[in-house]
Amino acid sequence: WFRTPSVQQNNLFLSLCKITDPYLNIFRGKKLRRTGVDWSPLFALMTLNILRSVLEMTSALGRITVWLVLAVILQNLWGYIFRYVLMIILVMLVIRWFIGNGPNANVSPWLPILDRNLNGPVSVVFRLFYTGKNPTERTLVNVSLIFYAVLYFGLKYGVQYLTQLLISL
Repeated sequence: WFRTPSVQQNNLFLSLCKITDPYLNIFRGKKLRRTGVDWSPLFALMTLNILRSVLEMTSALGRITVWLVLAVILQNLWGYIFRYVLMIILVMLVIRWFIGNGPNANVSPWLPILDRNLNGPVSVVFRLFYTGKNPTERTLVNVSLIFYAVLYFGLKYGVQYLTQLLISL
């Protein structure tokens, strides 16, 4: 994960690369590196965790089904990706809300950075609820915060319920 020149010359690093790279190379590709971040370790660990969970559930239930595998995949996608993405969006929206409602909202150096990063999620809320309308910035941030909080908790409990349902099939 750490590809700095000083670390790459370390014998321990080279030994670890010989062990882990064959597996990580399965997940390395151009599509996963578009952002400049190597996401292959995340997907490699998620795949190992899915396999481990399927084996544990098969051992506990004494059977393996397509529904069981689907439940484990759904649970891992929520646990490894979607939960964290929604949590990051929520944290940024809360910070944006505090800065936007503060006394020096217009002079904060963080406002443009937050707005740039929140442009995608907030535009989703705008398209869903405000197409053809002109809401204030404050209203859009408030509604986005509520929308993503409801989405987070809805998915959290929805994935739990759906996982249990799929396992019972």
